[in-house]
Amino acid sequence: MIKNYTSLHGMRELFQTGVPVLTYHQIRSCPWKARIRGLYVSPRVLNRQIAELKAAGFSFVDLPASFASRNEQKNVVLTFDDGYSNVLANAAPILQRHQAPAMLYVVAGMLGKTNVWDTVHGEVVGSLMTKEQVREWLDQGLKIGSHTMTHPHLPAISRRQAMQEIDGSRKMLEDAFQVPVLSFCYPYGEYTPQIVELVRQAGYQTAVTLDPGVNDNGQDPFLIKRFGVRRPMNPLKRLSRLIRGKEID
Repeated sequence: MIKNYTSLHGMRELFQTGVPVLTYHQIRSCPWKARIRGLYVSPRVLNRQIAELKAAGFSFVDLPASFASRNEQKNVVLTFDDGYSNVLANAAPILQRHQAPAMLYVVAGMLGKTNVWDTVHGEVVGSLMTKEQVREWLDQGLKIGSHTMTHPHLPAISRRQAMQEIDGSRKMLEDAFQVPVLSFCYPYGEYTPQIVELVRQAGYQTAVTLDPGVNDNGQDPFLIKRFGVRRPMNPLKRLSRLIRGKEID
């Protein structure tokens, strides 16, 4: 199984056997000090990937609660995890240009803060959208879902804490933005049967994982598969940019 989407080459047939859900994190050039390079996709690459899919006859749709048996309509779903401010600045204009809907999974208790769940492991600091920026995202007709309150490892905390993260984040987002929050994203893609059941009980209609693959009519709506998106780089080009202290596009 191909674990990451980099270009349509080699993926075209697979994408027509079920609906692919693509996931991005930060839309900016990769900082040369970044430890988790797969979290970064440049605006230029994002634009090229969307244009490539459109040129191949694919259409972008909101995340459905159920999927058809085969992807006869050639649909693709775009998602962005964590709620980085650079997604609003760099991805939203591209989405508007291509008239592509998208889902932003927001860490509800971290609005206006930073990605502390990654920086504690040495990752570069990334700013998260403020409440006003999330409203701007919504005003452009784009959607939001919940990515918990604080981005914990859900299987590692108590059932009570997990429910607070899952249910509390939904209520906070709905109260703050007056929109239904019906989709959930498991932090780090981690889940157990017990965590999935808590998500169901909290009233969500869908939940997304980081399990790679396409989705068809047999797909559990609380275990939706997604492809992580990244761009391959020539190793010599990467080495050259690292030596020069440049960001990686």
